[in-house]
Amino acid sequence: MKLKNKTIIVTGGGRGIGEYISRKLGREGANIVVTEFQIGSSL
Repeated sequence: MKLKNKTIIVTGGGRGIGEYISRKLGREGANIVVTEFQIGSSL
């Protein structure tokens, strides 16, 4: 894939499939922005 110098936002990328996808895209050279939200977590 041609992802070098591309920025990708991955929602739900903190764990599970989203985490896997985030890591894979990063290895392909993309800049990754990861968001994760858990109900009940304190900010």
